[in-house]
Amino acid sequence: SLLARLRWRFWPSCEGARYDYELSEKKIRSRLFRFYHGHFTGAKVQQFTELVPNGVVITFLRNPLNRVISHYHNRVDKTRILKELARTESRGGVSAEKARAKREIYESDIFGMSFLDYLESEIPICRDSYKNRQTRYLTDIETFRQSHEEGLAIAKERLQSLCLDFGLTEFMAESLRSFEASLRLKPGTLDPNYRRNVFSGGSASGNRTAKRYTVTQKELDLLVDRNRLDIDLYAFAVRLFCEKHGCSPELLAIDDPVELVLQSGPSVE
Repeated sequence: SLLARLRWRFWPSCEGARYDYELSEKKIRSRLFRFYHGHFTGAKVQQFTELVPNGVVITFLRNPLNRVISHYHNRVDKTRILKELARTESRGGVSAEKARAKREIYESDIFGMSFLDYLESEIPICRDSYKNRQTRYLTDIETFRQSHEEGLAIAKERLQSLCLDFGLTEFMAESLRSFEASLRLKPGTLDPNYRRNVFSGGSASGNRTAKRYTVTQKELDLLVDRNRLDIDLYAFAVRLFCEKHGCSPELLAIDDPVELVLQSGPSVE
């Protein structure tokens, strides 16, 4: 995977923390580490840039409709989730009690859940996954709670000012070439074909034979409705990316953010 290649490049100075609550100020300041990766919020990244002024931040965005479907498959993958919870507990990221409580939620409510049930669920783990996650993670959570519009504006601003570079999953080759230049890596270090955890397409119920995800009209309507802010953010990012790299001029001609995400989003069965 991309992360595997980057870890190899910066080994052994890679910090294992993956979430805000694991990445302490002490770890950020430590001279032992040169490479950090994980699911960090904009607030944590802001802290990192303040503590490490010469640090470099890169991030990825993804078509928000595809991202939710992919995250759903991760959430209902029992083997994957139990391994991740065990790893987080072993790193000291969560207590044994909290890890056990989380496992119980997955076991009783999430594993085996259909995609439609997932999108309609009010379980916090599900809601965190399916509702404007990329916007929320780029902005300040408290600001987002008070004003979604202001939160979206901060997310757009941070994408440009906080990150030296950003990539788009739908433009993987162009993104990796840009990362190589930003990180001063030898061309070809990051291979777009060397990818793990890639869903080849198919229905949200698990058919992986098609080239695109397939959802019902009701599922698509819910996806769009729950991700209006992420759709706006993604359309903004696509415009920045395509203008910078001179690619896909046809996308720049699309004014409607929803229409734009549907170009590379799921098809309706």
